[in-house]
Amino acid sequence: MIPRMEPKRTPLVSMVLKEIERRIASGAYRAGSRLPSERALAEDLAVSRITVRAAIGELEKMGVLLCHPRSRPIVQAPHLVPNHRATIQGRHTFALWLRYGWAAPEGPALMLGIQRALDHDNHRLVFGAPPDDPDMVQAERQFLLNALDDQDVAGIVLWYLGGEENLPTLLKVRDAGIPMVFVDRVPPKGIDADFVGIDNVHVAERLVSHLVRKGHRRIAHVTNQDAASAVRDRATGYRKALLRAGIPVDESLVFSQVQGLDDHEVWGEMAARMMELPDRPTAVFAVNDRVALCLIGALQSLGFNVPGDVAVVGIDGIQTYQGEPFLTTAVQPFERIGEMAIELLTRRLTAEPAAPVVHCLLDAPIFLGPSTGDDSRIMGIHG
Repeated sequence: MIPRMEPKRTPLVSMVLKEIERRIASGAYRAGSRLPSERALAEDLAVSRITVRAAIGELEKMGVLLCHPRSRPIVQAPHLVPNHRATIQGRHTFALWLRYGWAAPEGPALMLGIQRALDHDNHRLVFGAPPDDPDMVQAERQFLLNALDDQDVAGIVLWYLGGEENLPTLLKVRDAGIPMVFVDRVPPKGIDADFVGIDNVHVAERLVSHLVRKGHRRIAHVTNQDAASAVRDRATGYRKALLRAGIPVDESLVFSQVQGLDDHEVWGEMAARMMELPDRPTAVFAVNDRVALCLIGALQSLGFNVPGDVAVVGIDGIQTYQGEPFLTTAVQPFERIGEMAIELLTRRLTAEPAAPVVHCLLDAPIFLGPSTGDDSRIMGIHG
């Protein structure tokens, strides 16, 4: 009996394999469709059918193609195609897009966690952060397109800002087989990707419940126009805490910050409207620390005392990173978020590229500060 000869992984087979992978990643061969026949591929690529058959066999082993006897192979989902954008000498580039750069507390804290988890012998980083607000979405889109074009990029950590506008670009990145890990904000609909952030609903509930325990019943919420999941979830937590305490949600106490954070006139007008209400609030839950601090400045400029006239809480903990905390806030564990983002990205690239998507929700400890009339301390986990 003549032994069966298995085709070898020759340079020509590797070339055909990579070309088929490229066409799958680009969408030329779509997920669920059948590959062209061996004869058609051989003619198209100017190689023998034996070479095409060998490449298809390798792609089947890799999970890129699903093969059945007497039928053409079926293309698997693009986002499950293993990523073979390895760099020279086994190195990879991780592209990081973060909402805040080095000037804000969040950026250095996230980067510290990322650097701690990074395998510096095998990976390097490229970093991007947006410019002024009007250009944020466009800058993010360009960053993603650059990462897509860079054959050295193996994965992306993304503090996503683009909403629906940048979704087509995200789909291109996904279809190219580049894994993404989202931080702070969950991926938009249509993108199945790993995520690391805080449990915003639970954290907001705890903050508002603390205000209720201090005797506040008229609690305002100052949010913004951002469509991010974090903003929605914090509003949900605010409402849940009120309803659980038997306090009806009063929509006249919900304010939305429309203009930029540096528009003092707008903040003054908002603070004046809030405090001129017939039954004005005695406490405010702000969507984040920056909004809280702008509001405190506006209230103080109008002659109101914080917390004497109105208590204010926020979320993020930026003052705790700066060492001068006044604001009661939920402190985001940015270092741990950075660590976990790299751990998840590394897992996608190595051990478990097709593992189920993971959404990691971390707790954010509550720092009690003078803005609510508290002695500075960390509140108990169940407080």
